[in-house]
Amino acid sequence: MRKKIVIIGILFIVFFVLVNIFYGFFYEDNVGNLLDKITFRIKYYSREILKYNLDYNKNKNAIISKDNLSVELYDTNYDSSSGQLTINFKFYLNNEKNLERLRFMLRVHDDKKIYYNNSVGDQLFVGNTDYLLYNKNLYSKLSTKGFDTSKLNEETTFRFSSLEHGKYKTLSLTFNLGENNEISNNFYVEFLDIIYAPKYDNSYKVFDYLGEFRYKISL
Repeated sequence: MRKKIVIIGILFIVFFVLVNIFYGFFYEDNVGNLLDKITFRIKYYSREILKYNLDYNKNKNAIISKDNLSVELYDTNYDSSSGQLTINFKFYLNNEKNLERLRFMLRVHDDKKIYYNNSVGDQLFVGNTDYLLYNKNLYSKLSTKGFDTSKLNEETTFRFSSLEHGKYKTLSLTFNLGENNEISNNFYVEFLDIIYAPKYDNSYKVFDYLGEFRYKISL
């Protein structure tokens, strides 16, 4: 009798663990299509990542290009005593056409804490575009895993300027990290799944599959 109780107890524990695993995979993110879940996980974890490692003490400019779009980190200012960090980016087309509209997922974090993770720019579509830009539940679940999210999207610690119309667009990121704040090793700014539209033209994706521009900034 005692042996049966132990076996039942073990089976219950196994069942409980499996239920939680399947709940997290199938239901927790509110995306009901199993094929979409599996497909996006494969896409997300195997995405192409174009990197630029910037040492703030040696160089304050960096450019990443793909397809017809370039993103330039052209100014970085960090005051360690006040904890204010400002990073300025410029987006432009390599064929010198005017850049009319932009859309991407912006994620900013250090090695432990994530500060911002949301879509930025205009609503743009390119055929059957990756659905993460329009149903963010599954993306948010995967992209914040393992991070401290206590400062996530707080307006007091993060703000970005409006994207400007013209030959190029600028994006200014300003963080108030706190006085004498110790950043955990490096700071990362990531632009995921960029969609852009030249003036008087259609929308285009930088990556055919799924990918991101990643700036790693050593302060």
